[in-house]
Amino acid sequence: MFLLACGNRGAEWMPGRFSRGWPIHERGEFQIFGSPRTTYLPRNTGTRWPQFPGRRMPRVEPKDSGCSLIAISLEPKDYSDWVSRGGGSFRIVTPEDQHPLDGVSGLLLTGGQDVSPDRYGEPNRYCVRVNPERDDFEIGLLRTAFRQDLPVLAICRGMQLLVVALGGTLYQDLGRELLKDRKASPTIGHRGSGHTDTTHEIKIQSGTRLAGLIGQETILVNSHHHQGIRSLANNLLIAARSLDGLIEAVESPARRFVLGLQWHPERWQDNSSARIMKAFLAACSEVAAPQCADSL
Repeated sequence: MFLLACGNRGAEWMPGRFSRGWPIHERGEFQIFGSPRTTYLPRNTGTRWPQFPGRRMPRVEPKDSGCSLIAISLEPKDYSDWVSRGGGSFRIVTPEDQHPLDGVSGLLLTGGQDVSPDRYGEPNRYCVRVNPERDDFEIGLLRTAFRQDLPVLAICRGMQLLVVALGGTLYQDLGRELLKDRKASPTIGHRGSGHTDTTHEIKIQSGTRLAGLIGQETILVNSHHHQGIRSLANNLLIAARSLDGLIEAVESPARRFVLGLQWHPERWQDNSSARIMKAFLAACSEVAAPQCADSL
């Protein structure tokens, strides 16, 4: 997860050519769980929550400065606004691009359909919508980004794909598999009702990059996903967990900047979201500086 965010929103949220060009492989409904104390936030209404209730934010058209660019995979809505609010420029990249990361200084992987479970060696038990073609494209983006040492920021499905691409595994459905793994019901909700986000707290691991840029031990995040990280590859560290122990953020200390977040900072205009984008753009500027010098 819906705004290309993990879960059951699929091709209808992929603009124009994307929805026509890629088949969406569907399965039956998955289990939705939550807490009676869960707070739900409206989504995809054109309003940013919770800072500006009732205020519509203008759409931002893609802009390309020709030097420092963030490649955004597939879905510009909200993500491009987030980059623009931070002072960055962006390019939407699609499978139609022959060299999608040429000339860019960072990669932003967006949310979307479930990662196909055959990517981590499992049959499809609870995935609702999978898109193997998109998996192929975005894993290719990750390989290129790693080869070029580009900063990577991965959101929701993006984080899950990052983990799987490096050898980790997922819970196909938290309501079923997290319960079985821990022999207890999840204590918080990770998915809202319908097209809404839910909110819950996460605890940030001390000593991580995320802890340094957020400056708080716990923060409130917005959440809308039915899958989650089961196991990590050895080259990633856990940067945050929710209060029920689910992994909420990962990072790679061995690389310039690789950060995965399970929540949706692009939909909030809070300090934490702004700091995350500022840190990402700062890392991207290190890549862009020599590119700009070479173009003079």
